[in-house]
Amino acid sequence: MDAPPPPPAIIRPAPAHVYGPGDIYPRGERERRLCEKAATTDWLYLSAAGVATIGSVWVNAETKYSSPWPVRFLGPASIGLSMGWLIGSLPLALPQCSETGMRFGGREGDVRKPAIVAISLALGSAALSSITMAIATGQQPQAWDNAERAGRVITTSSFAISGALLPYLLPPKTWRAAEELRKMRFEVNEARAFLTYSTSF
Repeated sequence: MDAPPPPPAIIRPAPAHVYGPGDIYPRGERERRLCEKAATTDWLYLSAAGVATIGSVWVNAETKYSSPWPVRFLGPASIGLSMGWLIGSLPLALPQCSETGMRFGGREGDVRKPAIVAISLALGSAALSSITMAIATGQQPQAWDNAERAGRVITTSSFAISGALLPYLLPPKTWRAAEELRKMRFEVNEARAFLTYSTSF
């Protein structure tokens, strides 16, 4: 008695474009539109962060001799937050794509880790904003005790770290377009991986 024939393989339609290793070029009309949007620097976003940084120096000067003491901490908080925002937004607001390729890898992976860059910029902005706050403050009043002097540095650094992570919550248009491209690539690669698994057995 002959054995029954094997069941037919489940074949699902392949995606419109299959991305191979090293394929980092924009494909299709939608990817090209997103790449064009991500290919220009978001000057408006950077300008807003720069204006906020300049304004924070003015706030620090205006509240330096204010009373009570929580008002005097508005300066360090604003300097830290605005400088962290400016420094953290630099790699996100710069061009993320071009006709010759995107700034992230293909199917084989990406050596650039946004989390590592974000942490590095956050720590760097904490140090730089503290120095900027000290320069903007100038000679410290004799009425300040050691706790307030240390508290101003800690406040500036803490708000700088928060400000450096702010562009990931409210990203510039270049980063939003790049993230949409990454999402499209991920979805297509996942669909192709599932198709290969379904038709191999």
